Amino acid sequence: MSSCLSLLCFMVFGPPGVAFSGLPQAASPLPGTAIQAFGRDGQCAAWTDGCVTCAKVGEGPAQCSTPGIACTPKTITCTTRP
Repeated sequence: MSSCLSLLCFMVFGPPGVAFSGLPQAASPLPGTAIQAFGRDGQCAAWTDGCVTCAKVGEGPAQCSTPGIACTPKTITCTTRP
């Protein structure tokens, strides 16, 4: 029983003396590269990356759609100029 428990602990927690660093951290996006931030310069009224479509609505923040489950974003392009 004790050896079975030791094996289970090894499989779940790793070898003794090795610190668990947690899950890898996602890289933080560069400022201004998010699709929601693309239209902030006022040069574009609507834009897309092929997965998400965003549009400026008045003076408020851009309104964006939800991406599809298996969508791979492409280069962001402006679809409507003001």
